[in-house]
Amino acid sequence: MAKRKKRLVLADITVVAMFIALGTALSFFVVQIPIGGVLIKQFSVWLITLYAVTLLYGAPVGMAAGFLCDLLSTVFNPSGGAYNPAFAAAHIIAPIIIWLISGVLLKKTRGFIKYPVTVLVTQAFVYLPINTLLIWFFFSTKGFFELLVTRSISLIVEIPVFSLLLIAIMPILQKLKNKLHS
Repeated sequence: MAKRKKRLVLADITVVAMFIALGTALSFFVVQIPIGGVLIKQFSVWLITLYAVTLLYGAPVGMAAGFLCDLLSTVFNPSGGAYNPAFAAAHIIAPIIIWLISGVLLKKTRGFIKYPVTVLVTQAFVYLPINTLLIWFFFSTKGFFELLVTRSISLIVEIPVFSLLLIAIMPILQKLKNKLHS
């Protein structure tokens, strides 16, 4: 029994490590969203790996994965400059919100409702305000609320993309995890 449990733990660690590697690789592919000639947001689908890890393994694992993806993506692709750990704050807070909404409040609901609500709340009330505050504090010459309004337009892209990806991949990932544990 103890040997089987060790194998499961090792398998779960391997799966999470693969998600961290995938998230780090996906962070290099960025779509820039300009409006009126002004860059309002850089959009990357790497956050889908953070959502998936958190939904599969819980908030503490998601927090670690979010921090490591952020750190590794900066180490391997330092185009934005030196690493600033303050920007990892959203990746550490978001898994708590993802778990609270998806794993507690909407535990019994289907993915067609659960995932879009989870993404909406997480993107609108964690990533948007925290990252906007940090960008405003460290880099921007605009006012905070002006920056917040312009960056909020990106939610039009983020919420449907992340929601549809989660609706598509989470049933498959959950089946794979269940098969791993059976």
